[in-house]
Amino acid sequence: MADNRFSGVAMRCQESGGLLKIDLGELRQELGFSRLGRQVLDEISSTLSSVRLGFFPDWVLDSSVNVEPRQHQEIWLYLSDGGSISRVISAIQDPVNVDVPQVLSLISGNRFRPSSPEEKILAIQEILGQSSLHSAE
Repeated sequence: MADNRFSGVAMRCQESGGLLKIDLGELRQELGFSRLGRQVLDEISSTLSSVRLGFFPDWVLDSSVNVEPRQHQEIWLYLSDGGSISRVISAIQDPVNVDVPQVLSLISGNRFRPSSPEEKILAIQEILGQSSLHSAE
């Protein structure tokens, strides 16, 4: 069953906090292929999806773009589980269909949301480590 072929990779990704850098040679071996080619890239891509792993950059597994795949080419795998890593990567890869400021607030502490002038002054004060800005008199 295809879902079991990358179970070790999925486990490693989970154990590493949801993000794992891996090369095509290792992924090819996990599937039991001896050589990389267009069909193997397609198989890697679909098998990753079946075990709920996303990847980037996309072009590495796109057989129409990466016409001469090499085993040393690397991709990042991430758990496609709706968690913060998955949501941030999705916002970067598909910003049209994602509320980017809301997602970035997961990692920025709401610094990407629109601010009023008063909130901007407070943020500047916080950065400067001051409780208030004094005007020069």
